[in-house]
Amino acid sequence: MAEKLDLILYYIDNPKEAIELIIVEKPVSLSLVVFIISNLCFVTSNLVSLSLGRNSIIFQLIVVVFFNLIFILIATCWFHFIAELLRGRGAVITLFSLLNFSLLPAVILVPASIISKFTGVWILYFSIIIVFFWIDYLMFISIKKLYDISSLKVSIVMISPTIVLVLGIFVVFVLSFIGIFSLLL
Repeated sequence: MAEKLDLILYYIDNPKEAIELIIVEKPVSLSLVVFIISNLCFVTSNLVSLSLGRNSIIFQLIVVVFFNLIFILIATCWFHFIAELLRGRGAVITLFSLLNFSLLPAVILVPASIISKFTGVWILYFSIIIVFFWIDYLMFISIKKLYDISSLKVSIVMISPTIVLVLGIFVVFVLSFIGIFSLLL
């Protein structure tokens, strides 16, 4: 048990070397624990900062964990697919573990939301921005180390969902325009 806690602390202290260790060990169950802890911190932060009642904690926890798990699964599959297209080699289950571990900075949100109750909401907003960029950085170096691809290719992997979404909206817009135009003829 102490080894698992050491890996989590090592991930916070020295993420690049911890990522290499995670790639070798593939601690899927520990990554799920980190995922649940991160989501619990996110829900707790929401409850504290928004002053929601105790009745909504179970509902929020179930919804947040369920949707975030679905999101992580979809992101893992998509990132793996795009990284493989870009000639990267890695295991999807290891990427799943690494993406779960990258959510670890969310634990900062609980103390930030408590402090923001006394000092002002700007601390919470500032910590949300820091957590967002920290998670993105950890995802970036995780994908880079796992698939052994260049930074440009990692950027393409991480931006690819946005590109596909924009292209999809563009195609729907063009098809809608063509359909409306054909009705007028």
